Amino acid sequence: MQLINTQWNKILIAFLSTIIIALALSYTLDVKGKELVDKSFTESVVVFGSAKALNAVISLAQGTELDLPFVTVAIGEVLDLINDLIEQFSFVMLASMVSLGI
Repeated sequence: MQLINTQWNKILIAFLSTIIIALALSYTLDVKGKELVDKSFTESVVVFGSAKALNAVISLAQGTELDLPFVTVAIGEVLDLINDLIEQFSFVMLASMVSLGI
């Protein structure tokens, strides 16, 4: 009984190995993978550009001040934390684009 199980295991391993090698040699998976990576890279470029544009708009808004009769209020300072968060997000997106490019 032990000998029969060993033979079937060897046949199963040989069969699965043949299927895996055949799939590795076909270009179908390569084409699908390349399409997926290209689409992901395009989307990440758009998100990165949007994050940098939002960062620029918030940086511009940080310099906004209101001159009231008795006091000057810098309302843009509230946006400092959001600006830092978006800068960190854009750094993460840059790292992900580099990993996709590699």
